[in-house]
Amino acid sequence: MLTSDLVVHDVHRWLLSQGFVHVTEETRCYAYDGSIQCNHVEVPIRLSFLDLVFQELPDIHLREPRPEKLCHPLPHVDHQGKLCYLDMESYRLDPYQPTKTIVTLLEQARRVLIGSLSGANSDDVGYEFRLYWDASDCGVVLSNHQSGHSIKYNRLEYQSPTGTTHKQLVVGTDEEIEAYRKWRNGKLMVLENRSALWININTTALLPEKGPWPPQNFRAFHEWLKSVSPAADQSLQKGLGTKVGAQSPLLVVLNTRGGFVSIEAVLPESLSTLTRHPSRFRKQLLMDKGRFGTKFIRGFLDDFSPKFLTTRNLPGSGLSGKRIVVVGLGTIGGYLSRLLVQSGAGQGSGQLILYDEQILSTGNIGRHYLDGSYLYENKAEACRHKLSEEYPTAQILARKKHFEHINDMRQVDFIIDATGREPFSLSLNSQAIQRHHANLPCPPILYIWIDGNGYCGRTLYYDGSGGCYRCLQDLSGKDRFEPLKSMKDLVPMSNQCSESYIPYPPSASVQTAGMGLEAVLDWVNGSPGAFFRSRRFHKKARKHKDHRLTPQEGCPACQS
Repeated sequence: MLTSDLVVHDVHRWLLSQGFVHVTEETRCYAYDGSIQCNHVEVPIRLSFLDLVFQELPDIHLREPRPEKLCHPLPHVDHQGKLCYLDMESYRLDPYQPTKTIVTLLEQARRVLIGSLSGANSDDVGYEFRLYWDASDCGVVLSNHQSGHSIKYNRLEYQSPTGTTHKQLVVGTDEEIEAYRKWRNGKLMVLENRSALWININTTALLPEKGPWPPQNFRAFHEWLKSVSPAADQSLQKGLGTKVGAQSPLLVVLNTRGGFVSIEAVLPESLSTLTRHPSRFRKQLLMDKGRFGTKFIRGFLDDFSPKFLTTRNLPGSGLSGKRIVVVGLGTIGGYLSRLLVQSGAGQGSGQLILYDEQILSTGNIGRHYLDGSYLYENKAEACRHKLSEEYPTAQILARKKHFEHINDMRQVDFIIDATGREPFSLSLNSQAIQRHHANLPCPPILYIWIDGNGYCGRTLYYDGSGGCYRCLQDLSGKDRFEPLKSMKDLVPMSNQCSESYIPYPPSASVQTAGMGLEAVLDWVNGSPGAFFRSRRFHKKARKHKDHRLTPQEGCPACQS
């Protein structure tokens, strides 16, 4: 057992030796009151933990009453006095050495507190500001805007796919709000979209040097904003003097480096006439401490803009603004299309164009991105529909026909051949070679397919500078990179009504699609890397190093 009476006793005994006192009245967890010496300041804390398995990080709170030096807002200390001293995802807590682990955690807490007290951590607040805001409202931001400008907002009520009812603030343009409402199949709670003031804050030191925190009324909010960012406060005051800023409720959205927060001020009916006089309205708000019945509500706003959703997890640039063609929406193409959209395809001025003339059959469903609800639908149109349901801002086009000629792709940035059909791939390869030899523009092509009974996945990038698709074979037509260790393991295709079929699990499709996305992202970031890539999914498959494919000497396609 990781947690036993003996283990707990050892930690208990060590904490007592360090001057901690066991809090016996706390029955929900183990709790100890003590202090941490931070240079010349003794910081009283409460250490609490559920167990010593460390599935959760032990809590450390500053105890009340605090010394004078700890009464002002501190970085890494939230409004409830909880200390954020470690990211559990980036640190290993050893349950087999619990006392040593507790010692290490308290030392880390001490370092964080020293930095907070000295001001060394002041800039950290800008990147975790929402933790200090203590919000009671929530919502989403659909797009970014310039500081001082107005932006529309409304409140939406909708049910999630699981049946949960949500009510949230929605900030964006009229068109964005309406599109979001339709996508959520929700109901707007206000007849007309109201306008909010949008304020950008570029500074990172956002905690006040003194005074209560967070702000409880508009005057405290204004004084805080003026102290941390005079430019932002100037934008606020300018906005309050306009018709947009003189309304009740008044919503102000703050775009900080740590995310979006908001405040909403609602004047009582007795002061409602002030909205007809912007200057008097501004004066009232700037002096308002809540004593006239003005409501003051703080909120969190999550970034739901297409740019954030599609680039947050990418180490480099995404696919926004690119026109990408996917030919073949089969077992690989469907999954790959979704990965492309998640990486920005179809956003901005870009488009994702899907080609497939086939319908979804019962035999496809077991390992396809599409489910049974799209049975007998054209694969390209069905994928477009499903992707648009999941990512409504993406520009996705469906072509329910066979891809004809590369000459029609002059405005395309990238072509993906996910058909897995060698005759088509050879034809596309030939068209590309002709254009390269004639010094005509030709988008790069990525061939992607599953090989060797589904035991490996492969991609080939071709932009005219390396080996072509036909160069994967020697002059006799034999594979230069055999997929299987022994050809005895090759399972013959099953043929039924002219439909070839090889059984393999959907994991092969998903892994191959992921490999294809890696190749596309390498291209968009300016470094295609290995042109030929191979991943084995089974021990019967051969290992082949990723490399830049060299042309096959005498290749009948590119060397003739």
